[in-house]
Amino acid sequence: MSKSLCIFLFLTLFANATFSLSFDMSPITKSDGGHLNLTGDTYITEEGIQVTTNERDQTRGGRVGRATYSELLHLWDKASQQMADFSTHFSFVIDSSGSYNFGDDLAFFLAPYGSTIKPWESGSGLGLGLDNATSLSVLDTFVAVQFDTYPNPVIDPPYDGRFFIPHVGIDIGNNSGIFRRDDLLYEVDLRNHLSEYVTVGFTAATGPSFKKNNVKSWNFSSTVLASDKLVPSPTPLPQPINNGGKETESQQPQASNKGAKKKRLIFGLGGACAAIIFIILASTSTFCFLSRNKKKKDLRRSITCTRG
Repeated sequence: MSKSLCIFLFLTLFANATFSLSFDMSPITKSDGGHLNLTGDTYITEEGIQVTTNERDQTRGGRVGRATYSELLHLWDKASQQMADFSTHFSFVIDSSGSYNFGDDLAFFLAPYGSTIKPWESGSGLGLGLDNATSLSVLDTFVAVQFDTYPNPVIDPPYDGRFFIPHVGIDIGNNSGIFRRDDLLYEVDLRNHLSEYVTVGFTAATGPSFKKNNVKSWNFSSTVLASDKLVPSPTPLPQPINNGGKETESQQPQASNKGAKKKRLIFGLGGACAAIIFIILASTSTFCFLSRNKKKKDLRRSITCTRG
């Protein structure tokens, strides 16, 4: 019997009523392809984003792919140190296709503009370089929420005397190496790890083992920074440095001129977010996330998981 895990996830950083970047792809279909940058082995079907290939007539191990939104998020402003608030909700399916040996991982991530996949990042690398910390450059930095289903002795911590159990973790990559936390509480200031403009999306990889990594729906909204409100349009960004990645779509920032259902770019004044606190509560049936803005009230969201 096929074993699958369907997760509905909220990550919330206290978005206000005025958004600078907003889109809703619920559900994700082929018509959403124009709003996404697909790299590596990622493609779109009527079932959603196949972050790694799921075609039975192709080799499905040793694959890596990314799907990111076509517009960039202005995460923080260097001059004022103001951070944008954002919230995102997505659902995805992890399916082993009936096998008890499946892997590797799927993650939601934020990375600098120009970040690309490296050829060696399949398997435990997760398309982010998790297993090759010494190779990270400025463009390789990231913050990710990882859904880990495969034991990797070098990078996975033990759990309660056991080598490995599937878990949700927080991964931070910078030029000092990879920092991984699977604790229930961890605080991180994104300004210390990410550039002002970031790309957001999903990454997944398979090694010798295989599993289906299918993102079914995704919506995202963020507040605008005060510095953006003062100018009539976003400041053009420089060309990203080519760091040897494998790309299938242009990574040029694109202005938003589509309908509100798919995406919108509105300028207004958003609140500051000095830090983020992730609280992760994991069990076989439920994931809960809590993010805290130090200047605002706490907000809780629950996520129901179902196994079939």
